[in-house]
Amino acid sequence: MILFGAKFRKINSRFVQRVAPSLQPHFKTFMAEQTPKLNPEEEAKNQKKRRFYVILIFVLVLINGILIFINWNSSKENTLLAAERDHLDSVYTEVLADLNEQAAEIVSLQGTNTELDSVLQIRQQQLDEQKATIKQLLDDKNITKSQLRKAQNLITQLQNETAQYIATIDSLKEANAFLAENLERLNEELGEEIELTEQLQADKRKLQEKVKIGALLKPSVVDISGIRIKSSGKETATNSAKKSQKLKICFELEENKVSDAGNKTIFVRVISPEGSTIAVQSLGSGVITLTESGDQTQYTTKVNFDYKQEATRQCVYWSQNFPFSKGTYQAKLYQSGYEIGDSEFSLK
Repeated sequence: MILFGAKFRKINSRFVQRVAPSLQPHFKTFMAEQTPKLNPEEEAKNQKKRRFYVILIFVLVLINGILIFINWNSSKENTLLAAERDHLDSVYTEVLADLNEQAAEIVSLQGTNTELDSVLQIRQQQLDEQKATIKQLLDDKNITKSQLRKAQNLITQLQNETAQYIATIDSLKEANAFLAENLERLNEELGEEIELTEQLQADKRKLQEKVKIGALLKPSVVDISGIRIKSSGKETATNSAKKSQKLKICFELEENKVSDAGNKTIFVRVISPEGSTIAVQSLGSGVITLTESGDQTQYTTKVNFDYKQEATRQCVYWSQNFPFSKGTYQAKLYQSGYEIGDSEFSLK
């Protein structure tokens, strides 16, 4: 309709420019001829001319009226289109605001469900394409009715899909809340189980420690002395450092029914008058770990024996390739990393 009106206005302008000047002399002649008295034949000719001019003027007035109506109708239609476009633009802005708000929530919820993240990403791409198409249509200042209908349909579709999008987000939020609640409950239960397990393990360790300590063999007597070997091969005790050829450590173990029968090992640590442990690795010395402190300490020698859950006396000798010094010696006994007895003696 806009193109039709423009075309008619152009034709009317050309008509006025070309036809009106040629009609002007005829019109003046016509007016001049009306003054004198004419004969019937000339009067008939003039009458025909007058009818022609009247019809011509009527046609021109009619054409101008049609053009004015077309122009008015086109202007009204443009006004309606602009108003409808503004309304759609306002609706589209509201839809975009909802989408942007929900998109911000999606960002905060991403990463909780891989499958749902993938679906939402695809859906977001589709929404972005629709938004771009709608924006392109609404930005067109010369939008047509068909384009306006298309934009309206797309906005309606976008509104419906936005509602689905929001429903999906709500479902995701509910699922996350459910998972978070269950996770919190499971963490609490797990914490309680861990605490209970740790307590049980601590109690078990304490009980094992008590059983282990209760199973230790306690010496009632610990004797240590210097030994001199006579030419006959008989050994005699001596407290002379110069005459001592070896040390003899003896201990009497009490009966202990808690301790299992079988092979037992008692480690002997002899401390010299200088305060150092007498240890020669090539003669059987080594290192043990103390259970209570975790520290390592050297031992001088050890004795292995078969324990039968009854009182027993065990002895072990220590010979060294250097003389014994004068002073006070200490002997400490260890089993399973625990010190079970000690004694002192002196060599002069």
